[in-house]
Amino acid sequence: MRTNSESIVAITARDDSRDFTASVAITSSIYPDPDTHIEVVTYGRNADGQVALMGNLTEGGDRRTRPLHFVLGMLRHPRAALRLSWPRHWARRTVILLVMQTLDSAIRIKVKRRLPGGAIVLTTEQDPDKPNIDLVPAAYDAAKWFAARLPGTPQASMPEAALAIPSTAHLLGGAVIASSPATGVVDSHQRVFGYESLLVCDGAAVPANVGVNPSLTIAAMAERAIAHVPAKSEVPR
Repeated sequence: MRTNSESIVAITARDDSRDFTASVAITSSIYPDPDTHIEVVTYGRNADGQVALMGNLTEGGDRRTRPLHFVLGMLRHPRAALRLSWPRHWARRTVILLVMQTLDSAIRIKVKRRLPGGAIVLTTEQDPDKPNIDLVPAAYDAAKWFAARLPGTPQASMPEAALAIPSTAHLLGGAVIASSPATGVVDSHQRVFGYESLLVCDGAAVPANVGVNPSLTIAAMAERAIAHVPAKSEVPR
């Protein structure tokens, strides 16, 4: 399945008088390069608990060594780390950058048995040909740019900051539109090949990474697919 390559970074102002909660939740979009789309997001006043999902921005290391770099960064800047972990007024002082890319990356969904009971579960693994990247450099550059001008302290989502595991919120594909059953699951009207009256109208039908939140794309595709369904009066009896 294709994934919408995504990174969530944040910048928390050092000035307690800052208050971004009165602004529109998603105010603007930035395109720092052709493959990258950044949405500027703010939370409401009661979203201070989101601080538990964020950690100090950490760029060094990979999935084996990132935890060490993360801890060393906190030891080098203990005051900043302590300040970022304090939830009071965090949402009021924080701007979120939701970074998405159009790069073609993918994961595999596989069945495995979970020990000790042997229950059958679905899990994921990196696609060897198109793996998800450990971090999005454009996201970190944007976070540091914002932090220098706010001024503030940049952060990344905790799995990414501490473990080099980026966020992937939007799964796409799996039953994609194609010209034939050999290359996909549904036709241009999103009808499943070989079946009557069966449509796929969710993100599974999206054939490529759109690089933005796909909700409107999915809604538009679903509306178009339904528009091609004949009315009852047109169906032969």
